[in-house]
Amino acid sequence: MNEYKAALDAFLATWKADGQAWSDWKDKVEKGEVKEEDVKKAMEDWNTKLNNAKASVESWNTALAENKSACENTCKAFDETIAAIAAAKPQPKGKGKK
Repeated sequence: MNEYKAALDAFLATWKADGQAWSDWKDKVEKGEVKEEDVKKAMEDWNTKLNNAKASVESWNTALAENKSACENTCKAFDETIAAIAAAKPQPKGKGKK
């Protein structure tokens, strides 16, 4: 779990920095401070970053679904075991008539 949190924290820090860099760069483009060929290259780089981020999120969603399924299966097996124990438990015999 700590690995997931560390990966998410790193992802969010990078995402925040990239978002700020995008905003700063966009302002320069809108002011005409960036050459067209530089814009094309930067857009390709940004699309690469977006695709990498998407792949990370998809990977985490897959891992989460797998962990959820394993947890549900464990809980189901636990419930079935408890039910089987309860069903197999010998019933106390009542005292007979005198």
